[in-house]
Amino acid sequence: MLIYLLAIILLSQAQVQMSFPSVTIKQQPEDLFNTYALIISGIDPDPTKHYPGSAPLYRRADMMYDALDYLRTLYPETHIADITYLTMNGSKNGLATPITVLNWIRGYANSLSMWDTLLIFYSGHGGGAYADGRIESGRVDTNDDEGLEHYKDGGWFGVDECLTLTPNEYDNTTWQEIWDDDIQEALGYAICRTVVVLNGCKEIDSNSTTSCFAGGFIDDLSGERRVIITPANETSTAYYYSNEKYKGFVYYLINTIKLEGDLKTSFDYAVANDEFNHFWNGQEFVCLETPWLDDDGDRLPNFVNGSDHLDDDQGWFSSKVIIGKNSGMLIGDINNDRVVDIADAAIIRHYWEQAVTDPSEMLKRKADINGDWIVDITDVSILVMNWQKEI
Repeated sequence: MLIYLLAIILLSQAQVQMSFPSVTIKQQPEDLFNTYALIISGIDPDPTKHYPGSAPLYRRADMMYDALDYLRTLYPETHIADITYLTMNGSKNGLATPITVLNWIRGYANSLSMWDTLLIFYSGHGGGAYADGRIESGRVDTNDDEGLEHYKDGGWFGVDECLTLTPNEYDNTTWQEIWDDDIQEALGYAICRTVVVLNGCKEIDSNSTTSCFAGGFIDDLSGERRVIITPANETSTAYYYSNEKYKGFVYYLINTIKLEGDLKTSFDYAVANDEFNHFWNGQEFVCLETPWLDDDGDRLPNFVNGSDHLDDDQGWFSSKVIIGKNSGMLIGDINNDRVVDIADAAIIRHYWEQAVTDPSEMLKRKADINGDWIVDITDVSILVMNWQKEI
């Protein structure tokens, strides 16, 4: 079988001399798959720079960092290779600004292999628009990628969403936006498995002018082998309680991830236990949070033509993803059709002995299975190891 595969790869229509180097098929390298995390806190922990009720927002970023550090320390087999934590005061791994956040996302996207996992977690405020078209810290769509979402004053328009970094909540001249279009561009060449969790929300009793609308990022960031999780839909906000009397969706999501639950199980558990989904407002129980999940690249759920468009066909991919593990990945399935077969071998053959030098050459990067920046015999050996396996 090995000789057969090598023949497919090395044969050309002409000009290439046949040669069949000997290969020792090794066990899958333990470092072939790694998890890299980028955590962004949009709130300064200095109590003089944030509203009294905003503390849970930076605590959620701390909570995610602690959960991943716990897994990395106690369970080295989780292969959590790196945790980068950007904050408003630069106290961890650097200062969170639009430039630094986008540069880190772009750097990971352009360099991680197909078998790596990138987790992006944001906790802070954000902007977008309500269902009635009232814009809150968002902006009218600048490149027509949002579609016709809202109807107001006799016309339809779309709205771009943003993450709002607030170095000082009391001084809105210091606030900095990271727009959905910019994150989409930064992730443009990502071939790694990507998980995005956006925890933008507002205090239950606050009249803050910056909220959430995190679900609006799904139609921009959705893609192949991506999981997008938000605590709110595109036109409403998630919530937190200043003294943590009530715990919301993201609190339970992080706790389940820490217990090594797959993302679909973690999402469902967080929805079921979200205390803002059965919140007593003094007169009745109401459902305040509307978490969304996208894991099949179809840009759904979203908000178009004045209403939510949901998607019941979600959950297969996220059910295979456990942060820090290679669950749900079939090493060698280059074309992502859930089987290692002749189609994958043909891709390696096409790029045989070519160096990987440009992040935009995404298919060539996928053919470089072991991520050593050249398509060669090592990639073949890994392909053969999983030949005709399926997931």
